[in-house]
Amino acid sequence: MAVKPVLQLATQDADAIEQAYQIHCQVTFAPWRLATFVDCTTPPYQIITLSSAGVCGYAIVLMVADEATLMDIGVAPVCRGLGYGNMLMDKVMQICTQKQMSTLWLEVRASNNIALNLYKSYGFTEQERRKNYYNSAAGKEDAVIMKYQIAPG
Repeated sequence: MAVKPVLQLATQDADAIEQAYQIHCQVTFAPWRLATFVDCTTPPYQIITLSSAGVCGYAIVLMVADEATLMDIGVAPVCRGLGYGNMLMDKVMQICTQKQMSTLWLEVRASNNIALNLYKSYGFTEQERRKNYYNSAAGKEDAVIMKYQIAPG
């Protein structure tokens, strides 16, 4: 019988944060420094981890006033295709609603079709593009800025 993964706020769990950072390094072309990642687990940021025999995914959300920004989200390559991205997004949306955020913003690489489709399935809409924003193996690529309206604005 498969073990059901557990979602939790991991702000004070140094081991979970380290495991999340290792995933960040695996799934990001130009990962943040560890100090930057750790800083993004302290208020006004929140880190959510998804664990199943160790951390297999995470999401970092910044909440200021009534706006939230999904700063980073990642699922370990060996855990992809199991619905963990959806589980993380569900938790992010739940927390943003509980904290009475009016909007949730994010940016994503224009080439990341899996993430774009995930965000669109949650009702995110493209607001603009930042040309040549991200470094990539092929040079520069655009960032797609997306927004989800949580509460009427």
